[in-house]
Amino acid sequence: MNRNEYGNYIRVNLNTDLSPYDMSLILKSPTPYVKEAILSKNEGLIIGSTDITIGDEVFLSGQYIEYKILKGDIFLSGNWGLKVLAKSISGNELRFTDNISFYVSP
Repeated sequence: MNRNEYGNYIRVNLNTDLSPYDMSLILKSPTPYVKEAILSKNEGLIIGSTDITIGDEVFLSGQYIEYKILKGDIFLSGNWGLKVLAKSISGNELRFTDNISFYVSP
Protein backbone atom coordinates (compact mmCIF):
# COMPACT_ATOMS: atom_id res chain seq x y z
CA MET A 1 0.00 0.00 0.00
CA ASN A 2 1.18 3.51 -0.76
CA ARG A 3 0.67 6.80 1.08
CA ASN A 4 -2.56 8.55 0.01
CA GLU A 5 -3.80 5.40 -1.74
CA TYR A 6 -7.50 4.69 -1.30
CA GLY A 7 -10.19 2.34 -2.58
CA ASN A 8 -8.49 -0.82 -1.28
CA TYR A 9 -9.91 -2.87 1.58
CA ILE A 10 -8.67 -3.72 5.03
CA ARG A 11 -10.05 -7.14 5.93
CA VAL A 12 -9.47 -8.99 9.18
CA ASN A 13 -10.56 -12.62 9.46
CA LEU A 14 -11.66 -13.35 13.03
CA ASN A 15 -12.98 -16.89 12.44
CA THR A 16 -15.91 -16.47 14.83
CA ASP A 17 -19.54 -15.44 14.52
CA LEU A 18 -19.57 -11.64 14.79
CA SER A 19 -23.35 -11.15 14.71
CA PRO A 20 -23.73 -10.59 18.48
CA TYR A 21 -21.12 -7.82 18.49
CA ASP A 22 -20.80 -4.14 17.62
CA MET A 23 -17.39 -4.02 15.91
CA SER A 24 -14.72 -1.29 15.84
CA LEU A 25 -11.45 -1.05 13.94
CA ILE A 26 -8.74 1.10 15.50
CA LEU A 27 -6.30 2.48 12.95
CA LYS A 28 -3.05 3.87 14.36
CA SER A 29 -0.72 6.07 12.29
CA PRO A 30 3.08 5.77 12.44
CA THR A 31 3.43 8.94 14.53
CA PRO A 32 2.22 9.48 18.10
CA TYR A 33 1.18 13.02 17.16
CA VAL A 34 -1.85 11.80 15.19
CA LYS A 35 -4.84 10.49 17.14
CA GLU A 36 -5.99 6.93 16.49
CA ALA A 37 -8.97 6.61 14.15
CA ILE A 38 -11.77 4.50 15.60
CA LEU A 39 -13.88 3.18 12.75
CA SER A 40 -17.31 1.64 13.31
CA LYS A 41 -20.33 0.87 11.16
CA ASN A 42 -21.06 4.61 11.07
CA GLU A 43 -17.69 5.13 9.32
CA GLY A 44 -18.15 2.25 6.86
CA LEU A 45 -16.86 -0.76 8.81
CA ILE A 46 -18.92 -3.81 7.93
CA ILE A 47 -19.10 -7.47 8.84
CA GLY A 48 -18.47 -9.41 5.63
CA SER A 49 -21.65 -10.86 4.18
CA THR A 50 -20.24 -13.24 1.56
CA ASP A 51 -17.57 -15.93 1.62
CA ILE A 52 -14.35 -14.80 -0.08
CA THR A 53 -10.92 -16.35 -0.63
CA ILE A 54 -7.75 -14.26 -0.52
CA GLY A 55 -4.67 -16.31 -1.37
CA ASP A 56 -4.95 -19.48 0.70
CA GLU A 57 -7.22 -17.96 3.35
CA VAL A 58 -11.01 -18.36 3.32
CA PHE A 59 -13.06 -15.56 4.89
CA LEU A 60 -16.49 -16.90 5.86
CA SER A 61 -19.59 -14.73 5.82
CA GLY A 62 -20.22 -13.13 9.20
CA GLN A 63 -16.72 -13.94 10.49
CA TYR A 64 -14.59 -11.08 9.14
CA ILE A 65 -14.65 -7.30 9.14
CA GLU A 66 -14.06 -5.13 6.11
CA TYR A 67 -13.29 -1.43 5.68
CA LYS A 68 -12.83 0.37 2.37
CA ILE A 69 -9.96 2.86 2.69
CA LEU A 70 -11.16 6.38 1.95
CA LYS A 71 -9.19 9.34 0.60
CA GLY A 72 -7.22 10.84 3.49
CA ASP A 73 -7.23 7.71 5.71
CA ILE A 74 -3.66 6.60 4.92
CA PHE A 75 -1.78 9.90 4.67
CA LEU A 76 1.64 9.03 6.12
CA SER A 77 4.25 6.48 5.11
CA GLY A 78 5.70 4.13 7.71
CA ASN A 79 4.52 1.35 10.01
CA TRP A 80 0.79 1.58 10.71
CA GLY A 81 -1.12 -0.54 13.20
CA LEU A 82 -4.66 -1.76 13.61
CA LYS A 83 -6.67 -3.77 16.09
CA VAL A 84 -10.22 -4.99 16.26
CA LEU A 85 -12.49 -4.42 19.24
CA ALA A 86 -16.02 -5.63 19.86
CA LYS A 87 -18.79 -4.75 22.26
CA SER A 88 -21.29 -7.41 23.20
CA ILE A 89 -24.99 -6.74 23.65
CA SER A 90 -24.36 -6.61 27.41
CA GLY A 91 -21.78 -3.84 26.86
CA ASN A 92 -18.66 -5.87 27.62
CA GLU A 93 -15.70 -4.85 25.47
CA LEU A 94 -13.55 -7.57 23.95
CA ARG A 95 -10.29 -7.29 22.05
CA PHE A 96 -10.34 -9.64 19.08
CA THR A 97 -6.79 -8.92 17.93
CA ASP A 98 -3.53 -7.61 19.24
CA ASN A 99 -1.89 -4.88 17.20
CA ILE A 100 -1.50 -5.89 13.55
CA SER A 101 1.23 -3.96 11.71
CA PHE A 102 1.40 -3.06 8.04
CA TYR A 103 3.81 -0.90 6.07
CA VAL A 104 2.77 2.06 3.90
CA SER A 105 5.27 3.12 1.22
CA PRO A 106 5.99 6.79 0.42
